[in-house]
Amino acid sequence: MWARRTEHAAPAHTAVYFALVALAICGWGGSCFAQPLRPDTLVRAFPNTSPRTHADSLLMQSDSVKKAVAAPLQIFHPIRELGSIDSGDIITQRDRIYSLTNESYDALRQQPGFYPLDFASAGQNSDLLINGLDMRNTAVMLDGRPMNDPLTGRFSFQHISPDFPEQTEIITGARAAIYGFNSTAAVINYVPEIFNTNRPYVRIRYDQGPDDYIASGIEFSQNPTRALNFSLGIDREGQLGEYENTGLQYWNINAELRWFADSNFNVLATENFTHNHAGLNGGVYGKDVNVNPLLANVNLPSADYEDVRHDITVTAVYKDSTLHTTNASVYYSSLSKQYISQENPVEPPIVLPFTTDSETNSMRWLGADIRHTSHFAGLTLSGGACVQNQIIDADSSMPHETQALLGVYGLAQQSIGDIVDAAVFGRADKIGAFFRPTLGADASIHIGGKFTLQGGLLRTERAPTLQELYWQGSELTGNSSLVNEQHTAIFAGIHFTDSAFHFSLDASSRNITHVIEAQILPDSAFSIVQPNSMQIYSLAAALGISIGKVSFAGSGTVTIMDEQGAQIRNAPVLYGVGGIYYHDLRFFNVPLDLKAGIEGRFTSSFIGLTYLPDAQFFAGAASLQSGINGSMDAMLVLHIGDAYLHISYLNMLNRSFYYTPFYPILESNLNLGFTWVMFN
Repeated sequence: MWARRTEHAAPAHTAVYFALVALAICGWGGSCFAQPLRPDTLVRAFPNTSPRTHADSLLMQSDSVKKAVAAPLQIFHPIRELGSIDSGDIITQRDRIYSLTNESYDALRQQPGFYPLDFASAGQNSDLLINGLDMRNTAVMLDGRPMNDPLTGRFSFQHISPDFPEQTEIITGARAAIYGFNSTAAVINYVPEIFNTNRPYVRIRYDQGPDDYIASGIEFSQNPTRALNFSLGIDREGQLGEYENTGLQYWNINAELRWFADSNFNVLATENFTHNHAGLNGGVYGKDVNVNPLLANVNLPSADYEDVRHDITVTAVYKDSTLHTTNASVYYSSLSKQYISQENPVEPPIVLPFTTDSETNSMRWLGADIRHTSHFAGLTLSGGACVQNQIIDADSSMPHETQALLGVYGLAQQSIGDIVDAAVFGRADKIGAFFRPTLGADASIHIGGKFTLQGGLLRTERAPTLQELYWQGSELTGNSSLVNEQHTAIFAGIHFTDSAFHFSLDASSRNITHVIEAQILPDSAFSIVQPNSMQIYSLAAALGISIGKVSFAGSGTVTIMDEQGAQIRNAPVLYGVGGIYYHDLRFFNVPLDLKAGIEGRFTSSFIGLTYLPDAQFFAGAASLQSGINGSMDAMLVLHIGDAYLHISYLNMLNRSFYYTPFYPILESNLNLGFTWVMFN
């Protein structure tokens, strides 16, 4: 059975494409649906506050998606106001619109230090390596509330619609360790979009590609009263897939109710619902896997993965002028996962012990957080506490488990004018039988308003997940005798930013003792062990240049992983991604916001991490080596009135390689779509 689907997708929906182009043309000048703003309304644009200059922000206006505001109320975010974005990056919604982004995961690919453990197909459980560490070491948050599931410690990015966040905040370095449980590598915080509109606001997104790939979304918002806003978003994604058994049926529904009590007090209630059903083919194998993946075999022709998730959050924020901010949240999450493998592979796979079995597990967690920050003359004090109760119900793979998480953190930062910032911080967590202490310090020196030198020290631990402790499956066996991983890290960096040029270089050295990993057994299954120590060296650079109407933006990461004298090649030693872009505000003397560009990526040779679909775990036991490789994409974005027309040609060189063994990237393909903003 060939890896590529033998059935053919329906012919290209030419009529749909023509309809989309006609709709976009109707948006020229906003003359079809968008009404002129009434005199009593205020247009407020969210600025791009990223400390790292993106390619778009070198050229574009502050924001192209405007919102009508009934009155100039003071609006603030819980996390941002608490000082959590002290050194990090911000990906705005505008960055997403002007980039090759269909899923929330896609926006993270170009971050320095990030390597995508990508399955090259929509809706899959793709992961990230951040400076060599996987998602077990990264806390993902939704406006400050934790989103990682308590069983695996990971987060599946398909559980966040790309239209839901106004922006994505990314924190790396030493300070990341105090803002989330087990966040030894990074914190990724999705900030819901804030609307305060006195008229109906609608934003529509539609993308279509080959193999019946369709992604669509709609966002609606309006104020029922002056101080109350209601927003609703629906996201739909589906495909047959280029390779066999990569079909997808995905829904996301998110709703927000925000009460602007006054200029100092906000209350936000959100519901985020996701239903994801995807085929998991286990990757391809065979003698042609590195030559022509379309002629190789798939491991699992009939394996399915399905999950249903709810996230409900109520957050209240009070801000007393500019000196004191208090944030309190209560939240509830439930997640049900099911993996079903209906048949064995046609031939024995290279490594993985796939079996005809099924795994079903469900979990729910209820928690509360409170945080407070006070600013004095040059001194910032911040502290918080969290409590969470976790309940895991599973079939034979996991026993029933209930455990409580308690955590506290504190930070003190002293600023000397606009030149020096220095901070000490700590965190302590108690989860089950494990105690997790964290202690760190960092400092930055600002020179001439453009140069910043920064450094940090961190001593922290990562508690083992319930899966690592107790999982009993055909692919993976846990180890109840595990102890905490112990991380000691040093960080240093230099950043330079002005209006047309940005450069950053960040280095880190991390030593991990009692490292928790999966070890392959003689029967090709895996067992969780921790016999080794590991040293990780990382060097991440980012560059942005603007010359007239042309700009360049890119990043590169060098990662060296050493385990007791042996080099580990879970990720490429060198991974780079970047693009060159042309931007113009006029086209043949007609006002038009146009961006066109070519983006490329490069990977040095690596072995990679094998994915265990049964356990949703990554293990270092791939048996084939990928050589030096890369690919290129072309993109065009036209801002026509209130519409954005997207055209992209992916994998222009038709390269055959993979980010994660053995899930090859797709053949060359054309995608069309639009985003359209309307009032009334």
